[in-house]
Amino acid sequence: MSRTIPSRPLRLPLRTRVLAANAAVVLLGAIAGTALTRALASQPTVWLTLGFASLGVGLSLLINYVVLRAALRPLTSLTRAVDRIEDDLTGVRLPVGEIREPDLARLASALNTMLDRLEAHASIIEAGQRSLRNLSLEVLSAQEDERKRIARELHDETSQSLASLLISLERIDSVIPDDLPNLKERLRAARGLTTRAIDDLRALVADLRPLVLDDLGLAPAIRWYASDRLEPEGIDVTVEADTAAPRLPAAVETAVFRIAQEAISNVLNHADAGQVRIRLTRGRQLELEIEDDGLGFDAALVPPPDGRQHMGLFGIRERAAALGGEAHIESRPGEGTRVRVLIPLEVPPGRHA
Repeated sequence: MSRTIPSRPLRLPLRTRVLAANAAVVLLGAIAGTALTRALASQPTVWLTLGFASLGVGLSLLINYVVLRAALRPLTSLTRAVDRIEDDLTGVRLPVGEIREPDLARLASALNTMLDRLEAHASIIEAGQRSLRNLSLEVLSAQEDERKRIARELHDETSQSLASLLISLERIDSVIPDDLPNLKERLRAARGLTTRAIDDLRALVADLRPLVLDDLGLAPAIRWYASDRLEPEGIDVTVEADTAAPRLPAAVETAVFRIAQEAISNVLNHADAGQVRIRLTRGRQLELEIEDDGLGFDAALVPPPDGRQHMGLFGIRERAAALGGEAHIESRPGEGTRVRVLIPLEVPPGRHA
């Protein structure tokens, strides 16, 4: 919405007022000088001339100072308003009606119009970002539902079928005579393959949807996943979390667990770390911090040399942003990596999902 400049009588531009003031000084000086010259024509002195000139210069400076100060006073208001604009566009407008200088008033009106447009564009962008976050949450929710469905089918059907196959192979092995060692050896190999397939399937089901997350909550799930993945590789894991804290909304628990899962996978696949510290705290916001003592990388290099690691960090940021939070990745070559995620908690901590 554009601002109009209210009309005021005798509102003259600054340059006109300065010229008028100086013309008045010259005119008054001429009149006064003429009068004094006539009155003191018989005894003119140098001191009188200097005094009169000094008086004229001083009076001119005084009048110019008063005129300029009055005319430029709105600049102080403009400066304060611009300082506030740097922090927030909302509700900050320049006092056009209080500015007597036409040029400054037009400038203030133009700035107000620009601020109106900027605020409108900012509202549109904010609405778009909210829509994108909501869409991201819907996509992630659909993805988790599909993961849960696939995990359930693998557990209930494929896993049971493999278990039945293993039992059948054991029964067949028990009835084969000992004088057929080649056949018994092949059966043992088949049983070993089936056992490994069952173990791999269980790990896949746990990756798709860990039951501990649904049953016990976020902190126990992160503790279990970190220990299960890192300790077999000789990596010491320290987890600091309140496992007795009330449950969070399912969407928050799932997203934060996936973030931790991705960060732990990055440590396992890229960091060559010996120690990992995980800290999960809750207050007005949920904070997850995962720090390792591994190789590290140049966080300012985008994308980093390892494209897969870059995609993992991108996924961490996207999941955090979908919940209205933020993720900070700090790393330097040879100094390890720290992933810090902050998620605002809209649901009071005492309320269960």
